[in-house]
Amino acid sequence: MPSVSLLSYDTPIFPTLVDSGSTHCFIISLWLFNGTSNFMITQAVDLLVLFPSTSNVTPFSFYLAPLDSECKLVLGHNWLTHFNLLIDWVLGSIKF
Repeated sequence: MPSVSLLSYDTPIFPTLVDSGSTHCFIISLWLFNGTSNFMITQAVDLLVLFPSTSNVTPFSFYLAPLDSECKLVLGHNWLTHFNLLIDWVLGSIKF
């Protein structure tokens, strides 16, 4: 699972899921709002995402959602099509 850093917050590296089946991008809600979580998505946050392997910084909007504890961030179809990356699914690499 790839990892990214969020420049907007002083947080550790986030385990990230690249999900072409997800229509939008999501971030785990309890990391940003005092541990509380709703099942209804009502908020979004704009974040700067840093990919350590390339040093590329990309701004994007993420919906706050309760995610599995293994995954803190989901990069969805809207993010993938916006940046039109080259993804090697076998090697697990992403190229901008």
